Amino acid sequence: MSKDKSKAKSGAGLRVTMTRSRHGQLRNIAASVAGLGLRRIGQSVLGKVLGIARSGAMLLTDWLQSRGLVERRRRPDDGRAWGVHLTARGEKLVAAMKRRVIAEDRKRAGVLDARERRELLRLLNKLAR
Repeated sequence: MSKDKSKAKSGAGLRVTMTRSRHGQLRNIAASVAGLGLRRIGQSVLGKVLGIARSGAMLLTDWLQSRGLVERRRRPDDGRAWGVHLTARGEKLVAAMKRRVIAEDRKRAGVLDARERRELLRLLNKLAR
């Protein structure tokens, strides 16, 4: 799967076709909201987190919203501003994507013995610092 479309499917039969890039962006929205301890994220912050212009974040939000994965809500602390929230459908899709990634990681790591897995984790942790 390079730039090709992938299908994410939840146990409830939810199916959405999207590029790897949008797949990653949706996961980043979920992770950013959770990681920042927020219930929503503004489009400007979203753009910064994803490394894209605010206009690009707006287009991404439009695309995700048209598929029922996110919704814009007015921010209670600033009536002029909007926050981007995952919908229940978006949360289900993100959960399904996480399960799929974990399963794929386990499958790929299955070719390594215990010592090799420990070494891989050590190297990945070193790179993550």
